[in-house]
Amino acid sequence: MSTRFVLKFRVDLAASLAVLAVAVCAIASGQSNSTSSATSVAKPPVSWVDKDTGHRVIRLTDQPGSRGLYFNNTAFTPDGKQMAYIADNSIYMVDLHSRKSSLLATGPVSAVVVSQTDPIIYYMKSKDQRVFAADISTGELRQVAVLPAKAVIRTINSDGTLLAGDYIDASDAAINRASVASGIKPSKKARERARFDAHLPMVLFTVDLRTSVVTPILHTTDWLAHVQFSPTDPTLLMYCHEGPWNEVERIWTIRADGSNNALMHKRGLEMKKETAGHEFWDSDGKTI
Repeated sequence: MSTRFVLKFRVDLAASLAVLAVAVCAIASGQSNSTSSATSVAKPPVSWVDKDTGHRVIRLTDQPGSRGLYFNNTAFTPDGKQMAYIADNSIYMVDLHSRKSSLLATGPVSAVVVSQTDPIIYYMKSKDQRVFAADISTGELRQVAVLPAKAVIRTINSDGTLLAGDYIDASDAAINRASVASGIKPSKKARERARFDAHLPMVLFTVDLRTSVVTPILHTTDWLAHVQFSPTDPTLLMYCHEGPWNEVERIWTIRADGSNNALMHKRGLEMKKETAGHEFWDSDGKTI
């Protein structure tokens, strides 16, 4: 498949994703549909129809503090019957038909990647560089790899053979120097500016799930984020240059062996201070 893609504004898809985002946010409501006293705040319904799109939104759980995975991380099992989410810093599965939830792996978790070929979730725990696999059917847990310091898995390829992720290849002291000075309560914009200007060395890597071998495929001082394998091509990754959106050439693809590192869209060709962000694959693997 060609590594050149057309970026399209997909109004219909965007609307569907917006509703999905509402459904995922509904997980985090932490409220039930009943009231315990006359003074209780009114609880949101279990389901409702979104007035702008006509889509039905369903609240999947009332666990306090529960949340869905980030929009570019696949949360659904290959058969589409279950969805992974986080609660109490642990991994839970919800059956989308019965809406019953069950604990899969205790945390605190720092990364969750759902296989698209097998009923398996790969995950990491906070301050732990081991990668584990949790079998959704049996609950069996096993270690599959050990990563370099600060490395985090982000995505799995379409044939279930490779994980990919990134890490900052710098000391804690260097990372702290790149932060806003202590004692200051910075805005999100200030934090992002400090991180962007630091140009910390970063590494994009893969993990071969057959051998547990970790392979660096890109070294850079650009701020890397949103690492996503193509849903159809097991050798193709997309990632972004993070930072102020009107200052970065954001959307890139690279082969899993480190070849063909390519910019997908040149900023500013059609408008002044053009920005792009929140990139993700269409399910056909041909459109970003």
